[in-house]
Amino acid sequence: MPLPIRAATVTRLLSRAESLSSLDQTSPNNTSSFSSANFGANSPSASLPFSALDLLAKEISDVESIDLAWKKGTGSPKGPFEILDIIGLKTAYEIVSMYLKVPSFLAPYNFKAIAKLLQKYIDEGKLGKSTKEGFYKYD
Repeated sequence: MPLPIRAATVTRLLSRAESLSSLDQTSPNNTSSFSSANFGANSPSASLPFSALDLLAKEISDVESIDLAWKKGTGSPKGPFEILDIIGLKTAYEIVSMYLKVPSFLAPYNFKAIAKLLQKYIDEGKLGKSTKEGFYKYD
């Protein structure tokens, strides 16, 4: 059952959406497209999964509400957790693990809590679309 969407969640996601939508979409250097091969670590959208995982790890909101707020706020066809399921939770965990060495006072997200959350899913065999279940279940 989805948790109620908190105003702070929507505000954070819409703020992120506004910053991404303000990028010059016609620039050849623009790497913000979610549907392109440019979705990567050097992309402005790379922090999207971290923001979503941070909200979930802090129990500010739930998977469905975060994805819904993101899709409604940006017009994107997929939310961050749908994207993470495609990428794979092991891959997400490996990326997050690299940030565990960053001192917490410098880190913009709670990477320890995010890693713990991802490890729980991995331990349960929920690796994403490849295993038919991650944050969502797939047929």
